[in-house]
Amino acid sequence: MYYKICRFLKEVQHKVVLHAPLMLKNRNMNNKILIASIPRSGSTYLLRVCMGINLASDFPKSSFSKFVVTITRDSFNGSELFYKTHDFAPDYLPDNVKALFLFSNPIDAVLSTLENRFDSTTFILCHCSRKDVNIVDRDDMNYEKMFNTWTRPNKQYPVLAIRYEKLSENIKTISDFIGKNIVLPKWKIRKPYQPPPDIEQRLKNTYSSLIDKIEKFPDIKEIH
Repeated sequence: MYYKICRFLKEVQHKVVLHAPLMLKNRNMNNKILIASIPRSGSTYLLRVCMGINLASDFPKSSFSKFVVTITRDSFNGSELFYKTHDFAPDYLPDNVKALFLFSNPIDAVLSTLENRFDSTTFILCHCSRKDVNIVDRDDMNYEKMFNTWTRPNKQYPVLAIRYEKLSENIKTISDFIGKNIVLPKWKIRKPYQPPPDIEQRLKNTYSSLIDKIEKFPDIKEIH
């Protein structure tokens, strides 16, 4: 399993040169874009949109993008222009890094994780060290901590926090924030999951605090 994880991390950072997306030609090459999110909240989708690549592709394996497991002061020293992470908000980001944070309905995000990404690799990317991972009765993948750190004010850098379900309504604000026009393909919102009533109630109990925070949070907000 260890070698499987290492191979995955190597693949997502592997530099396979792609044809540069047309959108990059008009880009401010001094700016880099970091997309952070609660898992299963649209970060890969938005990354593909920003890069101008096929939405049906795997995580972009290119010289333009990189998955950052743990953000450090050296994370953005390379030639990559686009970054994705499920790490907590750092104390510092370089001035040329524009940070976006995506969040979504917590129950939908958890159920989507269970259906699509409930594996040891995802646990590591979300800094979960438990062997008996449980995201129904415990927040073992740190969804609330991610939300808290990225939406906390008084940072040394600005963050644009965006509700995934309202992404299509806020493309202009996102474009203005990152300094580059992006075009969203035909939007198809994720259908809400309908779990068995007992599972739904357990999720509501586990994530009641996060659900309340997200319901009260604006659809889009620039945080300083």
